[in-house]
Amino acid sequence: MPLQEKPVGSVGEGGGRRATPTRPRHLLCFYPADNSRALALVLHGLNGKPETMEEVIALLGELGVSSLLARLSGHRGDAAEEMTLANWRADFRQAFALAVHEAQRHGGRLYVVGHSMGCLLSTVCLAEIRGQEGLPLCLKGCVYFAPADGVRSLRGVIAARLPAGKELFSRLVCRAMRIEEDEVVPEHVVRTLRNLGVERLPQGGRMLAGRYAAQRDLPLCAAQALRQLLYKVHEPGFVYSPTRTLVFLDPADPLIDAANLTQLIQSRRLDWQLQVLPKGKRPHMCIWPSHVGWNIVRARVKRFADSD
Repeated sequence: MPLQEKPVGSVGEGGGRRATPTRPRHLLCFYPADNSRALALVLHGLNGKPETMEEVIALLGELGVSSLLARLSGHRGDAAEEMTLANWRADFRQAFALAVHEAQRHGGRLYVVGHSMGCLLSTVCLAEIRGQEGLPLCLKGCVYFAPADGVRSLRGVIAARLPAGKELFSRLVCRAMRIEEDEVVPEHVVRTLRNLGVERLPQGGRMLAGRYAAQRDLPLCAAQALRQLLYKVHEPGFVYSPTRTLVFLDPADPLIDAANLTQLIQSRRLDWQLQVLPKGKRPHMCIWPSHVGWNIVRARVKRFADSD
């Protein structure tokens, strides 16, 4: 598995330090910390550029925590159609296995750090690992930013990513999202979307994305993967990993609902510490130092890392 050392470098537009560019097809990139005392496996969000996590990585580095940044399928210069749950599961298992091995060189302490969908993927995969072979002793905790475990709805995910005034577009795409994987999107849905000037929907399932996005268009398979993950964690028999977890959430987040997340934590009796942040201008991007609650994030992450 290719692995690159990436020293954190210059200041980026997110408000924190950026690393130098690397070859895009690598699953993992390594960010060493001085006097490293722990290792973090870092996971980005749905269609998010992996580099959006570099401000969090810089914060971890200041605390003596080195990082392995995972670049999931469809986010590392490969095709958008690689964004499937099967591929993401395989990516996580491969990255986690290497992180467990490498943690022994970093004080024998491992954390999983995620944003949005990355948290949800971690939730599902850690539960599977626990049920199959057990969790490694080196796993000391998770740190989740705006975890998609508490997503408002799949429709909310779509609507928040669309340009203003496109409610009809949102409704139609949501309808397309509910179609099974082996079905063809009805021609009238495709035709209506094209009448709206949306030409990027040859199969009815793509939508526009902005600066944050790894892909210009998010394919239907990615939304289906998100839906499958959500269904998985909400199954009555699903058993969460008992790993202690620190959770950050902006109450103004248009995608993640604080009430849903609180209910989930209480009903499943999870060892999750929910830190509600002040409302920021980009509420879902509480992974950036430009967020008004970043000083709280810094203090809580330090306390969390020092408490195990």
